[in-house]
Amino acid sequence: DDFARALELRIVEQATESWEFWFGLLNAYVDREGTAQVPIGSSENGYALGRWVASQRTAARYNALAADRIARLDDLPGWTWDPFADRWEEGFERLVAFTTRQGVARPSGVDTEDGFPLGQWAGMQRTAHAKGYLQSARRARLEGLPGWSWDSSETEWEEAFQRLTAFVRRERTSNVPARHIESGFALGTWVSRQRGAGRS
Repeated sequence: DDFARALELRIVEQATESWEFWFGLLNAYVDREGTAQVPIGSSENGYALGRWVASQRTAARYNALAADRIARLDDLPGWTWDPFADRWEEGFERLVAFTTRQGVARPSGVDTEDGFPLGQWAGMQRTAHAKGYLQSARRARLEGLPGWSWDSSETEWEEAFQRLTAFVRRERTSNVPARHIESGFALGTWVSRQRGAGRS
């Protein structure tokens, strides 16, 4: 009995020492980078710190992580238990800012918001929706934004038509020169394509 208790105590001590070692590596990363958001493939002194961080999130999800360890991780700057949800929220916040400024939630594929690839993010939401992966609550939030569309080709057409409308208001004609550029967009080429499509 004494041997069994001693062995159990040693196992617990080793597990604690191991966790403290990894937590120390994470602290070193935080000291250097200023955040505990460790990329999954990241290493610290040759140790796979990114995988260890992911394993802590998994352990917490299955109630297998001690409360004091959860609290210590929570205290680290930038720590998150769900980085994917946080990234989605960041994208949505950027889209709201874009929409407030532009009036419609229609970023082009190359649009960025404070360095965030907003156009790509919006495209990923459309793809997730088309494949049935997008959560209904997220779908509803996107649909609540003015001008949001699940069809990127429809969105692009509407954007081009808005540019044509602006041209017509200013020039009082819809005869757009073939090489005319409107706000960086090849409006003349687009108008020619619409005429060609209308004839076919």
